[in-house]
Formats: sequence, C-alpha cells, structure tokens
Amino acid sequence: MAYAEQLQSSLKYLITAGEVGRRSLDDMVGPLNGAIGDITGAASELENIPFIGPAVGAKLQRTMRGINVAQSKVGQVVAMYGQATSAAAQVQERMGTLKEQASKASAAINRVAGKISPSLGNIVPTGSFASQTTPAPEAVKPFPHLLIIQPLKP
Repeated sequence: MAYAEQLQSSLKYLITAGEVGRRSLDDMVGPLNGAIGDITGAASELENIPFIGPAVGAKLQRTMRGINVAQSKVGQVVAMYGQATSAAAQVQERMGTLKEQASKASAAINRVAGKISPSLGNIVPTGSFASQTTPAPEAVKPFPHLLIIQPLKP
C-alpha cells in the first residue's frame, strides 16, 4: 500500500506549502514539487491495481478529500500573491504616468520661465514651489500663563 503512504505524504507536502506560503511564495515550490511527485507516483500505482477493498477505498477517498481541501487552501494563498502582484503592477503603471506628467509639467514650467528671460529657460527658482516658511503670528503668540516666573526658593 505504498500508494496510500504517497497520498498521505502529498497531503503533508500541501499543508507545508500552505503554511510556508504565508511567508514566502518562493518557499512553496519545494513542497509543491514533493506533492506533485507523490501524487504522480500514487496515481501510477493505483492504475496498475485491478481491485481495492471497500475499507481501503474509503480511506483513500478521505485522503483525497483532504488533498482537495489542502489544494484549495494553497490556491487561496497563491491567489493572494496574485492580487499583490497585480496591485504592484497597477502602482508601477501609475508611477509611469506620474513620471510622464511630471516631465510635461517641468517642460511647461521651463517654457514659461524661458518666455520671461531666455537665459532662465532651464532655471526655475525653488522658492516659487515652497510655501512661506515663516509661521503665522498666531502660531507663535506667547500665552500669559506660560510667562509667569516664580522663584525656585522662597
């Protein structure tokens, strides 16, 4: 009954792949290869067997249901990586669009600055982009209760 042991081993490999996959997608490859190898071996052995008893058949069916559940869980883990990958691809696409629009804005600013004086065509003062650095008077107004000075020793 090496086929039953191979099916059990493939179930263990799938469970390991699901657990390891929560941390790293690359680490899932080894357990998945082990599960594939064991299931392939079990399937080839089962094809050569003419008859299986009802008790052994029920045990194999339970094991196969467990393998199917584990396979779906591993699929869910891989799907999460797929969603993250597609989100990263969308962010990369938006970053490309941002870079393109920034270069257009830079060209427009340089063109406008060049109309003022041709020598300023490629020079833009950074002070025009920054807000005023001096805080508002209300922000630095001293409060009277903080200005009371009391001696340390009476």
